[in-house]
Amino acid sequence: MGLVAAPVASPGVLTLTRHPARLWRRLSSFHLFLLFLISGYLIFGRAFAYFGVAGFYPGELILLITAFGSRGWIRLLVSAVRLRPALAASILLFLAWGCVECIRGFLSGLAAAEVLRGFATHYYTLLLFAGLSLGRFISADNLKRWFAWMTVATGLWGIVFTVAYDRGVAGGLPWAPSVPIFDGPPLPQLGLVLYLALSRRLRGSIILICLPAAVALFIGGRGAILAAVLSLAALILRPGRSRLVLQIGFLATAAIVGLALFSGLVPNLGGRTARATPSWVAARVISVVNPDLASGLIEGSDDVDGADLIRESGTADWRRQFWAETIASLDSPTAWLAGHGYGVILGDLVQDDVAMGQGVRTPHNFAIYLLGYTGLIGCALFLGILVSIACEVAKTPPSFMKDAIIVGGVGILVLALSGNLFETPIGAVPVYLTIGMMISVAQKKASPPARVVARGSAVTAA
Repeated sequence: MGLVAAPVASPGVLTLTRHPARLWRRLSSFHLFLLFLISGYLIFGRAFAYFGVAGFYPGELILLITAFGSRGWIRLLVSAVRLRPALAASILLFLAWGCVECIRGFLSGLAAAEVLRGFATHYYTLLLFAGLSLGRFISADNLKRWFAWMTVATGLWGIVFTVAYDRGVAGGLPWAPSVPIFDGPPLPQLGLVLYLALSRRLRGSIILICLPAAVALFIGGRGAILAAVLSLAALILRPGRSRLVLQIGFLATAAIVGLALFSGLVPNLGGRTARATPSWVAARVISVVNPDLASGLIEGSDDVDGADLIRESGTADWRRQFWAETIASLDSPTAWLAGHGYGVILGDLVQDDVAMGQGVRTPHNFAIYLLGYTGLIGCALFLGILVSIACEVAKTPPSFMKDAIIVGGVGILVLALSGNLFETPIGAVPVYLTIGMMISVAQKKASPPARVVARGSAVTAA
């Protein structure tokens, strides 16, 4: 479970090379598995998240492999406490509070499987340490190249999904029939905005890389589109990025004008994507706050189905009602402080017409999710993790990598407040690993060189 590196001629931070064979030799099986996890989650989404036997899905498998490795988690935790005490303390406190909420659920006689599903929200934060460890052995240039490949792969799978969806190709995993084989990428905008943030200027190759990702972006929900827009807005505010921002703005303006003038040539991708013209995309986003105005944007158009827009608006109303009902269910000081505990299903506490049927676990807003299950204490402890991560980012020297962390962080927060992210493995696993990896890469210039250790020894310091 240790790391291996080929001898280097000069001291310094170990970096990956472009040669694939050397890349595999320089990383341990542990870190290669981490990259495999991030790639699988970001490209294939739920189909990958449920690949395995119940209870031993990929996210849980990596935690078990690390725990039983050569002092893996012990080494990572001790190193994190020593090098990043505030971050380590905030994660361990959040983990401990999750244990308290699980104990409450067990003492109440609730289903053990449902209790442990809630606890996953807490133990997935440990993967941030694994990401920090991985980042010490990857250079910024190689991470950028990896994001490029991820962006292309995510976009191509998004195209496959849209074709399958449009042709009615369905079917679930044999061991999980409710999980579709063809599912859209869960975070299509993540690789896109991170790759752009790490780029000095736009080139032809970047446009080709971003093109399939743009398709994947449109098949996502409105939260994904809004996250991408706000992430790029955050990039505009970063100093020294005016050249890239002007190029992105020119390209986006040209694309919008071209799509508006030649909307009849835009293919209908089916589902929520439909014919992704500027008016339809704008209508989808505006339908959240003003359905009438959104309907006016597509009135008289034969390219889209107004019923789809009504459903989009309805899901937004459902979420707002779900949030209000969840808050109203906290009817005592104890409930406000500690929530309902794990094992309870929030959808069972609200009206049937609000929760779209019984059994809905998450209100599609992580703040409301934490408040309902863990109370104000749980919310405060997770806020402590976010503040600790922000402090780590603030300590990094100015670089494109720091810009990418900030830009990606904005998009991640938007997604967490508008959908399922930190409470589900398809969002939590790749986000924690990626953010940890990027922070470690960004801080390497200000830290001592990473140790090169022999295969079979413990995992290096985080």
